[in-house]
Amino acid sequence: MFGPAGASTFTQSVIDIKNLIYSDTQVKDSLYEQASIFFGIQDDDKARVALQVAKVDEAKKEVETASWTKSKAAKQQLEAAEAKLASLKQSIENDRVKRLDKCIDICTRLIRLSEGTNGAETAQNSAKLLGTILLLSPGDGPRLQVAHQRFKPMYKAVLAVRLLDKLLTAGMITNKYILQHYEADRRYPENPEDDLTEFQREVVIPVMMASIYQDVGMLHLDAVKLLKGPKGDLDEFRLLEGDDRIQMLKLNHKHSLDYMSHGLGALPYRGDDKTERKAFKEREKAKLVFIRTMLNDAIKPKQGLGNLIKVPQIYTSVILSTKAGYDVRELPKAALLLEQVAKKGAVDVAAAEKLVEIVGYFPQGYGIAYIPKDDQDRDLDRYEYAIVTGLNPQNPKVPQCRLVTRNLEYIAFGNDARISVERNLYFPNTRKKLQRVSPERLKEILSKLYHDFEQRGAAELIPRCWQPYDYFSFRNNQNLWNRKLCTTI
Repeated sequence: MFGPAGASTFTQSVIDIKNLIYSDTQVKDSLYEQASIFFGIQDDDKARVALQVAKVDEAKKEVETASWTKSKAAKQQLEAAEAKLASLKQSIENDRVKRLDKCIDICTRLIRLSEGTNGAETAQNSAKLLGTILLLSPGDGPRLQVAHQRFKPMYKAVLAVRLLDKLLTAGMITNKYILQHYEADRRYPENPEDDLTEFQREVVIPVMMASIYQDVGMLHLDAVKLLKGPKGDLDEFRLLEGDDRIQMLKLNHKHSLDYMSHGLGALPYRGDDKTERKAFKEREKAKLVFIRTMLNDAIKPKQGLGNLIKVPQIYTSVILSTKAGYDVRELPKAALLLEQVAKKGAVDVAAAEKLVEIVGYFPQGYGIAYIPKDDQDRDLDRYEYAIVTGLNPQNPKVPQCRLVTRNLEYIAFGNDARISVERNLYFPNTRKKLQRVSPERLKEILSKLYHDFEQRGAAELIPRCWQPYDYFSFRNNQNLWNRKLCTTI
């Protein structure tokens, strides 16, 4: 019907980055697997170092008290103990740097996938990435919670950087660290193949890291025990309440900070220039302080730096929810929830408003059902389908979409259009327009759009939205972002 199933090059790149961040692998080398391993061996590593330090101290005492005839052997024993301690510390350090290098490499790939050489390209590339993630969500079924859990880190990371750009453009960023690395005309590289800019290296990557590892503390053994129970038989996606929820928040924050400082830390200087080494170490130290500040401020962001990651986290928790009862029809309420949370003082109102300006009420990848009109601007007795594709809508209630059906037939190369409230079936007053259409006609529409329409109840004859997962599973339907012109219908 739509050609071969599978992933386009871009879609596969999104899947690859998700897997590099959070997946189950034989070699256990995704970012979250590495963190889990670190938490599992952290105490053992500390104990091994402490034991070897004790052996070194003991060997030093032997040297101090050894007789002349035994002093040479005692010194050799000390040298061997010190060498073993140095080797142990170096091994632990090598593992840390390897984890950090991989994280930076993945963030770099994510930047290249979500940004361009200017703001317009970046908005389109980010919309494409965010939309692809939602379109890869099955919407329901046994795979849903795990899929959402693993897509969340990169989704939050991209949103956080877009929020940062929005706040910078509005002149609402006062943080000295960010501003010292920001020049508007040097925000992006001149060419796609160029190295990352200073801003991308020193600010964007740290913001992505803070977003990606915001909840990594939940992989610590103490947190896993609380989530899954002592016997590991509890549903890890269940809603924690009361003391358990408070305890989980504390554990996550504590161990996320610990991982950022000790599991990743700062890059080592690789070179011989002493002056350069000093400047490099100062930059790395400032970068780590910047990341830790975001993680700390995110607990009670108010007007602090933590809003950069907390606001996207709240929004993402709805769009890619792992809780029972996930309903794609409710996703437009994510922006409304964010606005309500901001009004209650949980996050900065201005930051929440800016994120809603970026995403609108309808998330990228959301399936819109709308009423088309004829040449005389009269409503037709049917609905068609579209997919939200654009960021920064002029009106948050009017999403920019790709039209994917025409005359009740799916198409791979539809036009782009902004779908007005009066034609969007998500809104109750618009759905009322189709109540005059006979049930037989509505069933006829379903028979053309759904292969399983006979199993659908009467309540769905006039849908609020649709689920594009099956449509997007075909490669020919995955290039939804290749149009420039967009009109309002």
